Amino acid sequence: VKPSHAFDVFSLGVLMIRLAVGKHAARKLLTSKNLAAHLEEIGMGFSTVSLLQEMLGPAKQRPTPGRLLQRLPRNPPSQVMMAGDKEADAPDKEVEEQEEDEDEEEEEEEQDDEEESEEAP
Repeated sequence: VKPSHAFDVFSLGVLMIRLAVGKHAARKLLTSKNLAAHLEEIGMGFSTVSLLQEMLGPAKQRPTPGRLLQRLPRNPPSQVMMAGDKEADAPDKEVEEQEEDEDEEEEEEEQDDEEESEEAP
């Protein structure tokens, strides 16, 4: 049995959205009921939005890799590929800062524990 291309096409669609808007914003977009409207809001053109909808749609209706290659823009404008970066990066930065704070707190606790164990008789 030959594996279907549908899973790869779906994964590529998800990756394209993540590259365009960032990880956290992509999660929100992918679970939204009106994906097309949100993609258009961030600056993706109609043809790209239409293609992404097909890529993320029902498996039997997804384009084949050859058809996908024909429909992908050859030289996408950089503002389309980077659309929404400032908004999309904000949640990532917040998460990163929170993780850094947690890491620092853990390090401080470990240092305190080490100092206490050295001082113990």
